[in-house]
Amino acid sequence: MSTCSNAYELDVLERLYKDAQVKPAVVQNRFYSDSGHDSEIRAWCKENGIYYQSFWTLTAHRHLLKEPWMLRLSEAKGKTPQQIFFRFVMQQGIVPLTGTTDAAHMQDDQGVLDFTLTEEEVQTVARATYG
Repeated sequence: MSTCSNAYELDVLERLYKDAQVKPAVVQNRFYSDSGHDSEIRAWCKENGIYYQSFWTLTAHRHLLKEPWMLRLSEAKGKTPQQIFFRFVMQQGIVPLTGTTDAAHMQDDQGVLDFTLTEEEVQTVARATYG
C-alpha cells in the first residue's frame, strides 16, 4: 500500500497507477475550489478502489464555517461547524485529514462519527461548497 500526494492531474495519476508495481491506496490532495475539488480525480479513485484523502479541508472552506445557514445547522445537530463540514466530506466518500496533538481537538474530530447529515443537509452544504 502506498500514498500518492499532490496528484492534481488525472493523466499523471493514471500513468502512475498503470506503471506502479505497488498501486496507491490513498490519494492525498488539497480539497479546495482552485482544483475543482478534484471531482474527476475523486471519481477515478472511486472506480479504482483508491481512497481520496483531503487536506486543507477546513482551511480552504473557512468562509463556510461562519455562514448563518451553517451555524443554524450546527446548532440543530449539536455539533460544531467544523464537525458538520467534516461529516459532509465523509459522506462524499472523502477521508478528511486532520492533524493535532491537542487532546480536546482530537475528541472534537472524533465527534463526526456519531451522526449523519440528511440528503437535504448534504445538498445545502454541497451547493455552498461546489457553487
